[in-house]
Amino acid sequence: MAGLVVQKYGGTSVADLQRIAVVADHIAATVASGQKVVVTVSAMGKQTDELMAMALQLHDCPPQREVDMLLTTGERVSMALLSIALSKRGLPSQSLTGSQSGILTDEVHGNARVKKVLGDRIREGLSHDRVVIVAGFQGVSPITKEITTLGRGGTDLSAVALAIALQANHCELYKDVTGFFTADPRLVPQARKLDEICYADASSLCWHGAKIIHSRAIHLAAKFQLPLQIRSSFDLEESGTHIVRKTAMESPFVTAITHCDDVKLVTLKGNSSQLAQLLGTLWQKGHAPLLCYAETNQMRLVLPQKAQVENATQVQSDIGAITIVGSGFRQSPEIIDQTLQCLGKQPQYMDIQDNRLTIILPQENLHGSLGALHQTLFQ
Repeated sequence: MAGLVVQKYGGTSVADLQRIAVVADHIAATVASGQKVVVTVSAMGKQTDELMAMALQLHDCPPQREVDMLLTTGERVSMALLSIALSKRGLPSQSLTGSQSGILTDEVHGNARVKKVLGDRIREGLSHDRVVIVAGFQGVSPITKEITTLGRGGTDLSAVALAIALQANHCELYKDVTGFFTADPRLVPQARKLDEICYADASSLCWHGAKIIHSRAIHLAAKFQLPLQIRSSFDLEESGTHIVRKTAMESPFVTAITHCDDVKLVTLKGNSSQLAQLLGTLWQKGHAPLLCYAETNQMRLVLPQKAQVENATQVQSDIGAITIVGSGFRQSPEIIDQTLQCLGKQPQYMDIQDNRLTIILPQENLHGSLGALHQTLFQ
């Protein structure tokens, strides 16, 4: 459909009524420019966390089906309020839940996969020149008829899936940051914003610690070559970061550095087939390992602290991870050598792939190492 854009607004972007008014004004400006708009929204501010906290006060392990029913109410509040704000501005609009929009998922509660987007009611709304607002983070299983959620940060995934299904021109993800940076600017003030980044680099950064976009959303966008743009809803004049398809030259380069605080190295007895089963169990609980590998009768995984694994033979918890993302690392010993010289004897483990280099080191040294590495590799 020509002239269609999908816009996603996160929790901080719609945190209160004032923020919702700003978003409504921006949507109105987009419509005035001649584009049709589909919007997907997260719950207001920290409402999802607050709802989950209430559930945990009643039950230390609440049924996941009921958790999904509870958490999806947050997006229904923000979508309805935004539709009301648009009505005040004279824009016809319509709010729809994930199930009303035809976002069909598998049966997994808490971390469901999107199987298909029907979108019939969305197309009907667009045909009547309405702004259609879809509740993010949620769908419905056509098998069980149950409401499901897509995992934390899943509104990004909702937006990408909608944009692909509706054949939108592009998808804009509005955040509380202006885009991707060469490192976390809160910890490395010298970090530079990236005007462009390719799908592969963006995916690696998000899988290994950058909280910019839901990592599954990047994977889906890359699969269908959907143009993505990361923008700040707090600085709408800023162009943000465009995520594009880009073929790297043969010469090696570093795109950015990301990190994970407070991870743990878990060692278990087992083999590669048992590792596959363990990964499936972790996935259903919403966890993905930073690194994993199987040796003879032994498995090792680097996981978030909150991930629970039974029958571990050893757990090391006082560690963090730094991942350098780019291209050509296996053919570039100079980058690896610069990294090792910068970190000295700190690394406890290194995983070298062609497009990334992940280093496990003591947590107490992580933040200081970020600045030193950024200066070494970028300046």
